[in-house]
Amino acid sequence: MIPLFYPTLNKDRILERLNEILQNKIIGDGDKVKEFENKVGEFLVNIYPGLSVNLVATNSCTSAIHLAFILAGIKEGDEVITPVLTCTATTHPILWVGAKPIFCDIQLDTLNIDPDDIRKKITDKTKAIVVMHNGGLPCDMDDIMAIAEEYHLKVIEDAAQAFGGEYKGQKLGTIGDYGCFSFQAIKTLTCGDGGMLYCKSDEDYKRAKKLKWYGIDREKQKIRGSLVPSKFDCFDQRAMVFDINETGYKYNMNNITASIGLANLENIYDYLRRRKEIADIYRKELPKDCLLRYDSGNANWLFQILVPDRKKFQEEMGRNGIETNMVQVRNDLYNVFGGEKQNLPNMNDLEEKYVSIPLHVNLTNEDINFICQTIKKIF
Repeated sequence: MIPLFYPTLNKDRILERLNEILQNKIIGDGDKVKEFENKVGEFLVNIYPGLSVNLVATNSCTSAIHLAFILAGIKEGDEVITPVLTCTATTHPILWVGAKPIFCDIQLDTLNIDPDDIRKKITDKTKAIVVMHNGGLPCDMDDIMAIAEEYHLKVIEDAAQAFGGEYKGQKLGTIGDYGCFSFQAIKTLTCGDGGMLYCKSDEDYKRAKKLKWYGIDREKQKIRGSLVPSKFDCFDQRAMVFDINETGYKYNMNNITASIGLANLENIYDYLRRRKEIADIYRKELPKDCLLRYDSGNANWLFQILVPDRKKFQEEMGRNGIETNMVQVRNDLYNVFGGEKQNLPNMNDLEEKYVSIPLHVNLTNEDINFICQTIKKIF
């Protein structure tokens, strides 16, 4: 079987970095986490100098999305416009803050959220727009940011599938008010699991650092009326050294996770280059009517195609030893989000047609050629 996913790991460097960190008594949230935040920041601003790099490492992208909603001020009774076709990790945190997800239709040629339908879904209760760069293909951010500015809405980028992708020279996840990244097991950059939150605002960044750790400011503590560098002690000379002013969470990353991420980050350009090579071959060899829109900024995490009959296509691919999957399904079908198929014409049209084929750096050229030839025979 040629697998759909395969973890991308710089194994030798991971073992070296883990050996180093395991010699240290601090394996929780420490210096390696900060180093990882800094290195990811350097990567994100590589071709977009001047961008503020306000990054907070978290234990998952889902946690980062939850923090983004809190920072955006989303509360009970508010509405958040979100794509209907996405991982449920995009949508669950909307419920956690007591808001209502308003499902938006997708574009036929990208599977991304449709800006035209966003406008139709805005009400007096709308407070934010969530975009998810599906499979790494950039959303139409100029249109979306213009809508957000017109209606004074916050934009949260779910860039879980889009690490390394770009939109007009700017890295995906750094365009909206907040960007959320995933380093889960099969992502392009993996820590085994983990995430990261980007905040455009310095104030949001400072608050996010506290929210991820029980609401505690771990960088400063108050002793006898003065702020001093924190030693993480609760008391000093029998006096409280910090206070907690709002509900916080246990969303931090740890040094072990960060060390794996740092090792894999050393090869990120190679990983992205190889993924693009594979995607380019697919785009060249596969039937044109099955392809989504081309975008040079695609992060190429998934390669999704459109087929006339997905069930028959997957059966035939499976008989040839090639794994395929939908990866994500429309969220309005889940009971937790309502359980009723909504009137979303594009989603309804493509519901039985989209499918992902293998895309990972462990594919050989022989694998890629076999996949292409098999698909062409099916078509």
